[in-house]
Amino acid sequence: MQDLLAPPRTNLTQEQVEAALSFRGSAQVRSGVTILDYETLDPLSEQPDLWLQGGEVDWAERTGSGPTSRQDRAATVFRTATLDFAGPMPEGFSPLNVAFQPYMEIRASGTGGEWVRFNLGVFTATMPTISDDGMHQSWSLDLADYAQRWATPIEEPIVAPFNRNIILFVREDILVDKFEETKFDFPSTSKVVEEDMVFMPDGDTTYLDVMNAVLESRAFEPITTTADGFAWSRPVSERPTSPEWVYEPGTTVLMDSEVDPVLPDVPNVLKFVAARGPSLPEEGNGIRTKINLNDGPASVNARNGREVLERIEVEAEDQAELDEVAEIKAQFYFAGGGDRIRINALPNPLHDHHDVVGVVKPRFGFDDNTIAWRVTEWAIPLGPIEGDSQARMSLTVERLVDTSA
Repeated sequence: MQDLLAPPRTNLTQEQVEAALSFRGSAQVRSGVTILDYETLDPLSEQPDLWLQGGEVDWAERTGSGPTSRQDRAATVFRTATLDFAGPMPEGFSPLNVAFQPYMEIRASGTGGEWVRFNLGVFTATMPTISDDGMHQSWSLDLADYAQRWATPIEEPIVAPFNRNIILFVREDILVDKFEETKFDFPSTSKVVEEDMVFMPDGDTTYLDVMNAVLESRAFEPITTTADGFAWSRPVSERPTSPEWVYEPGTTVLMDSEVDPVLPDVPNVLKFVAARGPSLPEEGNGIRTKINLNDGPASVNARNGREVLERIEVEAEDQAELDEVAEIKAQFYFAGGGDRIRINALPNPLHDHHDVVGVVKPRFGFDDNTIAWRVTEWAIPLGPIEGDSQARMSLTVERLVDTSA
């Protein structure tokens, strides 16, 4: 999740931000979009912010709608958005030549009269849709995360050379050299490429694929963008495993929810195999097996010992990094072990990449706010909202599976 006092909230107090997120009193919500230079992502001084009549920002870990690896693929570009505007498009405005930064602002009792702003990502646009019924004009945009521009096929062989620092390779050799990017949010690391990694143009392999393969080889997250459009990754070991936020009645108001039924092919045993490992791999040497040990409906025990096995190939340079990647990817393939909930709640614009929350819903048997649930999808509405009667965001969460044995 975003930090409470991250930009653009550095001039506010924690109490003011928390008051906004609680929708205390007669809260008001409005949404706008800042227009950015397509290359530098700096705000365009000649273009004022545009207010939104509606729309939505979405984040999804999977490309499909089902909870199993056999139905879905892991997303490589996580955010999408739609923006709806009232009135005619500004004269001379060209949406294909700029980037967009939608945001939500909340003013509530306790914010001291301040509008508290939360940035929701940086995007590029497709062609606009313009409507005119003779009385009212409006226009809308479908947007893709700014990272989408890196998902273009490579046109010549690319080599990540032996002993090259992985972050320097991603930042300098790809993002700067190929795309002239200028904004980065990468940690320092001493990890290097252990042996040459060669990528050949085949019409399908993209610059995004190349960067993700190099990052995964040393147990780093897939590259994406922050809420402010900075290129971002981190070690997979830093992904949260305990709740960063709790959804429960009476606080952030878990308004309604439903439990998804488990599908019969959700795996409960996973074998992760190092793609560049030994020729005769074995457990602990090129292979790491993960077993769903939860008490949920998809576990081995719940299925009377029946195993649903899946084999996953991983770009990992050594066993330690294979173990780290397997621990994180197991959660994706186990899909909560069958415990999967869809939630409607008050908008929480702090949501970001791979968040972990607590859920209290005694009617479903979930009454422990310390149990960790992975957020696999979220969607936050845009536009003017008065009070909390219209304020709803949707989330899909899956229980964090115990694979410790």
